[in-house]
Amino acid sequence: MKNKKSLKQYNNIYYSRKGDQGYTCLISGEKVAKSDTRIMAYGSVDELIAFVSLLYNNIQNNEIKEHLLFIMNKLMNVACQLASNNDKLAKKLPDIKKEDVEKLENFINLLTKELPLLKDFILPIGSTLISYAHICRTVCRRCETIIVKLTHEKSVDPHILSFINRLSSYFFILARYLAYMHNIKETTWSK
Repeated sequence: MKNKKSLKQYNNIYYSRKGDQGYTCLISGEKVAKSDTRIMAYGSVDELIAFVSLLYNNIQNNEIKEHLLFIMNKLMNVACQLASNNDKLAKKLPDIKKEDVEKLENFINLLTKELPLLKDFILPIGSTLISYAHICRTVCRRCETIIVKLTHEKSVDPHILSFINRLSSYFFILARYLAYMHNIKETTWSK
């Protein structure tokens, strides 16, 4: 009998059954539908973090790994901010600052100065790493779209949108840099 109770307590760590009706709670405690724009926004950011971790786990370059670790930590901050509907609480949560956006811009500038001028659209192929970077870019663009939609409904810190916008540019440049670094010819779009 004791084991049965322990098993139930153990299982409750992994599920609460509270979301079975299609609702969940924000960090601020507010109950919202799982289809709420705020939920979709931080859910997309969570998906992006998972794809960035896939890229991180396959990159050998320590400098790029440092970039990606910084990015994952900042995306966790973004998710926390998006999961709160309470301005007072949001001020206590980790956030995105102007300096974070500038740091991302510095990463972009660092990688860009190594790259040849881009004259045509390129396809997201060449290696698994290049494709992973492009997947991160496209998921990031979707995050941006959902966050923009959220800004029409709720207040969102403008640094979040700036960070996400620069981040998709970073992943595009990273994909190009990975091709350059590994001597992989970029495949241009054949119109």
